Order: sequence, then C-alpha cells, then structure tokens
Amino acid sequence: MPKKSSKQRLAWGFLIENAFPPTDPVAVDLLRLQAAYNDLSFVWEWAGAFKKAPNNPLAAKVADSRSFLQVRQLAAIIWEALKVVKEMEKLAGFRHLETQMDGEGRRNLKRLQKVLSSQDPRSKKFLAITRHKATYHYDRGQFAQGLKRVLSLHGTDSQCDILSIEGSNVEEHFHFELPDQIRAEFIVGVTGVEVNELLHNLLDLSKAFGTFLERLCAAYCKDRGLEINFR
Repeated sequence: MPKKSSKQRLAWGFLIENAFPPTDPVAVDLLRLQAAYNDLSFVWEWAGAFKKAPNNPLAAKVADSRSFLQVRQLAAIIWEALKVVKEMEKLAGFRHLETQMDGEGRRNLKRLQKVLSSQDPRSKKFLAITRHKATYHYDRGQFAQGLKRVLSLHGTDSQCDILSIEGSNVEEHFHFELPDQIRAEFIVGVTGVEVNELLHNLLDLSKAFGTFLERLCAAYCKDRGLEINFR
C-alpha cells in the first residue's frame, strides 16, 4: 500500500475569469510562471524520493543517470521560467506589481534578473546550454563533439558499460552509460561549472524563483481585490 501522506492540504476556490481574464497579459504570464513552479516542485519531489544512494555499484550508475536527468530538467524549467520573467518585465502591469511585492519578493526577483542580465554569466551559460543542448535534444554534432571530449579525457582505450536490468515482470531492459557521460561533457566541459557548484546554483535559483512567484501571486491577488481564503 502507498504510504499515507501526513501533509495538510487546503484549497482556495476562485472564479477563473475573474482571477485570470484571458485578455490580461499579466494574468496569462502569471499562469505560465505557476506552471513552471509546479514542474519544479514535482522534479524536486522526484529527486528527493531517490536521495539515498544505492550500495550496489551498478545500481549507483543508474541512480547517477537518473539524478543527471533531474538536474537537466530543473535547469531547463528554470531557463524557460526566466524567459517568461523577461517577457513580463516589458509589461506595465508587471512593473506595477513589482512595486507591490514585499522586500523578499523583490530581492529574489533581483537574483533572477542577475542571470537574465548576464551579471551571473556562468549560471546563464549553464542553464542555456543544458536547456538547448542536453535536455530535449539529441543533436548529432553535439554527440560527436561530446564523444571526442570523452575519449580525449579518458583515453582511446577507455571502457563503458551497458547494463541489463531485470524488470518486475521478469522482462529486462537496458541502461546505456555512455550517452550520459557525453551529455555531461556538453554541460560541465563547455561551461566549466563543477558538479557541486551546478547543484548549488540550481537549488539557489529554484528557491529564488519559488519565493518570487509566491510573493508575486500575493501582490497580484491583493491588487485585484481577490480574497485568499484557504480551507
């Protein structure tokens, strides 16, 4: 049986058209940011469920690839969310809400703007390359370049594994180790960002985005006279 959740869940019902009129670009963009917030939350939750490292060395290889996928997804989501923030900054309605946000909301918005304005170029490069080269794309040229880098770093006599994994219905499937090594070279090799720094940046930007979005939603509701009442 699935484990029973101890988290308290409350709901606040609202009339969709009153709260988010489709003709209001700020309302539509806020929904886009809320979608990114949900996606980030689910990926972090997924990552947390597999936090414990396996003892079996082959299982650890699969776990490393899973973690790498989660990192790539987080980076891609944050990059897309930042693009929405950049578009929102052009709207007078958003600039008004920015003045209505509390200090915590404005401070975390500034953290995101540092990436957008290239004041944090390493994070910007990491997010962009991960989103465009290593998450949803299987580009021939990138894989060829990554493969060359792997061979250059580890030698032409280096080896890699293909794992056979028995399934729950006695059906096996495979895990291919080399493609993830190649994709890691897209990111770490090109950006120069070390893995620990990469994870720290992702956590920092995820928290900054989450706090900013929560404060923006509060300012939006207050500005439009929407009474928040969770029950």
